[in-house]
Amino acid sequence: MTLKRPDGSKFVIVASPEVRNLGQVKKGDTVKLEYRQSIAYEVNKAGTSRPGVSATTDVTRAEPGAKPGGTVTDTVTVRMTITAINKKAGEATLLGPDNVSNVVKVRDPKRLDLVDVGDVVDLTYTEALALSVDKTATK
Repeated sequence: MTLKRPDGSKFVIVASPEVRNLGQVKKGDTVKLEYRQSIAYEVNKAGTSRPGVSATTDVTRAEPGAKPGGTVTDTVTVRMTITAINKKAGEATLLGPDNVSNVVKVRDPKRLDLVDVGDVVDLTYTEALALSVDKTATK
């Protein structure tokens, strides 16, 4: 399938066999892609969990016969332990499941008053892509 960007440039995509209802897409239809990403964190007190990594993927597809579309959401959570806190610098040192330390600058240094060395931080990164097709308006 050849798609045209709003600036007029074109690019080709190859649809996998899992794509449903592709036959409904006609020349002139508008394919909308929406991409989002986010990072969130949660702090738990020491001893509540151990460092680790988890990942999930959630996929939705249009039902057979429905308008083409779908979503893919990937989520990765890395659980890290706070090994040092430097309130003056507004930083915390986090030890990951790979035994590598990372020094992070916190956005709001006052939040460092709420955590202690040994607390566990879950950092969750999420990416989401949604695709929909709008039919060409008939005249």
